[in-house]
Amino acid sequence: MPPDPNFGPPPSGRTFRLATRRKRQLTNCRDEVVAALRVLVDQYGDRPFPVREVYAQMVLAGTAYAELTVYKAMQRMKLADPRLPGVRLERVGREGFRLAS
Repeated sequence: MPPDPNFGPPPSGRTFRLATRRKRQLTNCRDEVVAALRVLVDQYGDRPFPVREVYAQMVLAGTAYAELTVYKAMQRMKLADPRLPGVRLERVGREGFRLAS
């Protein structure tokens, strides 16, 4: 067991543990969705992908987002975003989403 990082009792007399810092996230959900879609398009061609397939690819890449968050991000990506020019999704019936051309 490592030594206690506290160098004495706090003023209240109780001891407490110092929490570790979380890693700062360098990407957002949209960036991860685009990366997953590019991998899927390279593997399977330009076809519609359900949210479940995109999420599975993101899990393989190590995402921390929930499937519902990915679905909502993909819904919002149907509109043009000035931060990601040229990346827009279109809904193809009940089959899923694909990159708009």
